[in-house]
Amino acid sequence: MGKITEENWDYAYYKKSSYEAFLSIGGDLDSCGAPDICYFVTLSRAIRGAGGGELGVDLQQRHFNSLDHACDYLNAQYGTWELQFRLEKEGCSKCH
Repeated sequence: MGKITEENWDYAYYKKSSYEAFLSIGGDLDSCGAPDICYFVTLSRAIRGAGGGELGVDLQQRHFNSLDHACDYLNAQYGTWELQFRLEKEGCSKCH
């Protein structure tokens, strides 16, 4: 059975029914106000939007200072779900 690793975290995710659990990268400020990279484990649920398309609603999110700790948590919490891979990188419409 596969798992999410430091090599596939940016396109792999766990899925169960309409729920997805995945990793993302973000920025935070340290105690001195300097930028610091961090990782987020997010649990989201797909719902049908007013226009008929699917929308992802974030239900829960945890912050980690290291990618390996984020991967460990994600695999421990959701590793029994189906491991899936995105075929293409996705982003918000403003980034395209």
